[in-house]
Amino acid sequence: MTDTKPRIHWMLDESIAHSKPSEWGRVISLENELVQLIGSPKFEHILPNPIEGLTRIFHELKGQKFTTVMDLTGWLLPSLHDLFSNTPIVEGFSLSRVRVVSSPNLETSGYTVSMNPGEIEATRLGLNWEKTLIVDDTTFTGWTSLKTTELWKLNPETTTHAFLIANTGMLSPEKGIKGAVQELESRGSKAIWGHELRTPEEDGWHLKDLHQHQNLLGAFGMGLDILQLIDKEGPDSEIVRSTLNRREVMDTIFPERLSTTQIKQMVAEGKFIPSGRVDLSAGGLIHTKNPLLWASRYFREHIDLQEVVNHRKEIGNILTELNTLTEDPEAKTEAAAELKNIVRREGLTTERSSHHGLER
Repeated sequence: MTDTKPRIHWMLDESIAHSKPSEWGRVISLENELVQLIGSPKFEHILPNPIEGLTRIFHELKGQKFTTVMDLTGWLLPSLHDLFSNTPIVEGFSLSRVRVVSSPNLETSGYTVSMNPGEIEATRLGLNWEKTLIVDDTTFTGWTSLKTTELWKLNPETTTHAFLIANTGMLSPEKGIKGAVQELESRGSKAIWGHELRTPEEDGWHLKDLHQHQNLLGAFGMGLDILQLIDKEGPDSEIVRSTLNRREVMDTIFPERLSTTQIKQMVAEGKFIPSGRVDLSAGGLIHTKNPLLWASRYFREHIDLQEVVNHRKEIGNILTELNTLTEDPEAKTEAAAELKNIVRREGLTTERSSHHGLER
């Protein structure tokens, strides 16, 4: 018998990627303080250091040769250019999950795609895909990696997937549904990662989804009210659904949203992949990418809601400072440059060419 608590992994990668290196210590300290205030005592809460994870990945990639590299993160590109200075790197392709926010169940509507099939094909034809590396930040199910492999017509057996954080467990042991790493490896792909978590015993959240918001304090307060209402009335109650669909709530918590009509147009343009789990012919549905976690009934399971309410002002102050630190327009550029410097300091630039010493 063991009394080990299930673990929640609080992911700092986006917070680091969107803040200045000079502020990384402060960001990590604030995120730790936030988790200590909100985390449910039913779980062990850990904050893996993303820089340590990235360094592990880079060391494992050192000396490996690829014909093409794909960056799905949007922020590791300078580091990858230094790590693979002679290898073409595809940027600008991404898949983003979209959820129904007019329902408390937050069903997945599907995924936006940054390139349509024609754009993918035009890029694909100009490159050698004999041995491909795909780099992404986090994976739970492996869906993004599998779909990328499919859309770009890659051979899974000659494709390597590198993740900052990867799920090495099972999504559903009872149903035999594998987590990301097991699913990818079952198809012949290689997977490497800097930090691992294992579902179903463990779970994780991106901390930036708690403080990256244009109406932060108003949305935070409304989110808490909704979570308390869900606790009192149940997630499927009419009052919860009607509250979620109020115009004031939608404008405050979900200002960047999509209607079903817009999604259908994106489908026609090849820029949206329906999940098949949401009836897109149904009326009145509202969708958004990366909804604020304070309004999520699933997030509520991992926090001590009463403690959050009790420390509402203190938490609001922390969220506000984190929002400021991670919304600086210059921060992303400085963070990317520092990650590139880490590659150089670690001696990980392994490719050399006649252009050595020149910026690409």
